[in-house]
Formats: sequence, C-alpha cells, structure tokens
Amino acid sequence: MLDRITYKDEVYFARTNIHAENWLWTSEAIFRQVDLQIPQTWDDIFAAAEKIKTTGRIPIALGSGRFEISYIFNDIMYSKLGPAGYGRFISGDPAIAADPRTAESLEMLRRLSRYVEPEEVRARKTWADATLAVGRGEAGMQFMGDWAKGELVANGYAVDKDFGCALAPGTEIAYFMVIDAFAFPLTNQEGSAETQRAFVRMVLDRNNQIAFSRAKGSLPVRTDVNPSGLDRCGRLGLEMIARRGDVSAQSMAMPTQMNEGFFALLAEFFNGESMPIETAQRRLYDLFQER
Repeated sequence: MLDRITYKDEVYFARTNIHAENWLWTSEAIFRQVDLQIPQTWDDIFAAAEKIKTTGRIPIALGSGRFEISYIFNDIMYSKLGPAGYGRFISGDPAIAADPRTAESLEMLRRLSRYVEPEEVRARKTWADATLAVGRGEAGMQFMGDWAKGELVANGYAVDKDFGCALAPGTEIAYFMVIDAFAFPLTNQEGSAETQRAFVRMVLDRNNQIAFSRAKGSLPVRTDVNPSGLDRCGRLGLEMIARRGDVSAQSMAMPTQMNEGFFALLAEFFNGESMPIETAQRRLYDLFQER
C-alpha cells in the first residue's frame, strides 16, 4: 500500500481502510429454509441458485451498476486462470482475452444471468438495494465487496444470524484488494500542516481503526490491531492478508478508459442473450489491444 501512496519518498495519503471485491454474501434465512451450506464451488453456486429459485425468491441479488457484473466475472476468471493468469487479465493482456478459459468464464457468466431479476426491474435498484434484499431474506446470494457488510450492519442485520460471508468460489486464496485513503494537498496556510498531521493520527489510531472497520465493513490498515474487535468476516480478511493472499482488484489495476469499456461490454453481454460468446471474446480482445 505504501508504494501506491508514495512519490519520491514522500507519503501523500493517509490510508484509512482496506476493502476486497471478491466476497459472497448469503441469506441465512433462505439457506436455512432450503438446507443449503455456503457454496464452495461454482457448481455449488448453480445448485444453490436452482434451489432458491424454487422458493420464488431471487437467487442472485443485483442492482443496476455495471461494475456489479464485473465483480462476478472477475471471480470466475480468477477461478479459471489462477493468480498468474488473473494478473495478466486485469492488466489487459490481449492473449488472455483470446484464451479458451475466457470463453468458459463468459459461458458461466451467461448462465448466472438467468438467476437475477430482469434488467428493467434492476434499473431502479442500486447495489445497496441488492444487499438489503439478502439481509431481508428476499434474495439468496450477492457477489459484492465487503462494503456490503457495512450496509447490512447499519440496517440492523448481523453476521451468522441474518447473513453469511465467504470469499467467492475459486478465490479463497486471494483478496481482491481496494484501498481507501485521504489525500493531503500542499498548502501554505498557517497551521494547516499540523491540522493534517492531527487528522492522520486520529484516522490511524488503533481503536479508531477497529471502530471504523466495524462500521464500514472493511479492514484496518494497521498490522498491530487486536483482531478480536472484528467479526468473523473481518477476521477472515485479516488472515488472508497475513498469508499474503492479497492481489490488486481489477478496478485498481486496469486503466480507467479500458475499465469503462470493460464494464460496458460485460453489461451488454450479461443483460441479453443475443451476443455470442465468440463476439464478446473478440470485443474484449480488441479492447485490450487499445492499451
């Protein structure tokens, strides 16, 4: 993290917290009702989705954000490509776009698209609406970053009582890391530098780090915090980072313009069955070629 916020040996940001994008959130009420365990494989995901569908509930909660679809696809791609291949994928390697495993991932993404609400219904919803559907027991699963836990907790839901957490199948050895930080512009105003330093001390205080992470659903950036102050999901995240299981999230690694094109392509593919997999793969290849 320090490498990302340092320029010519000067630190320009105060790291506040760590998020990860590759979480799977499950409804405890629905999983108990249909006697499901936390999915360990993608076959388990499809089996669970089928079982939830029979209850009339939404198998996979999704809002209208195009980025939400990319999270699902990224999870699938990591499970297919492994760490090295995933690294090439998020950096925009055209050869990965043409890989047969990418075609397999697109096929899985299309299958999953059949377990979400129609696009016209989702158009009125956000990722947070999808998250709360899991908390209320209206939807069975959601693929979303750990800020979803902050949304659930803020609305009175509790881990292992109302919702469950796990890393998405095939990504159990990875933590798709996103870093939040405050920037501090240079200023000549009297007292500003000391005020900035005081703010940083407050942000990085051990107790504040734990309290903030509990509220936001994230992890502390300090390595010397007491993990007992976090819930099971938070402790799992800390274990992943301690094992050096962290990798850059696609949203942080891919150039911004390419990222937007990537979101748009996946959304078009996901929201309709008319685009052949071969066409999606070729368009992804062309997008990566533009780098």
